Amino acid sequence: MNNITGYLINAHERKHERVEFKPKLENYYEMLKCECIDIITRKIGNKAFDIIVDDEGLFVQDPIQSGLTFSKKEVVEQLVGNLLVVGKADCEGKEQSLTDEDVELIRQNVRIYVTKEEELFVKRPVLFLSI
Repeated sequence: MNNITGYLINAHERKHERVEFKPKLENYYEMLKCECIDIITRKIGNKAFDIIVDDEGLFVQDPIQSGLTFSKKEVVEQLVGNLLVVGKADCEGKEQSLTDEDVELIRQNVRIYVTKEEELFVKRPVLFLSI
């Protein structure tokens, strides 16, 4: 199994970056720091991507917002916890690698928000998506 390129929104460590990894379930758990994942398809700009999310992210105390999905300028969905963006799966269900252009598109759609946590102001990356 070959490595693929993805883009990690690490809400817990407040960073976002291109990552190389083997597309295996154990690696998704490790990168997302979770025990249960879901894979959703959303658009970034005008292109659809698969986004691997922590399926139990809303069940933790004080979930950390990491993605917003818009429809006609209104927020229709919030994603929480770490996110891993990859290319849409092929007909066999295998996640695909991002191109350099995909990585740049994703990077351009990450906004840095300042939030207040325990009397401190911190910067967090938030990915803008659409349906």
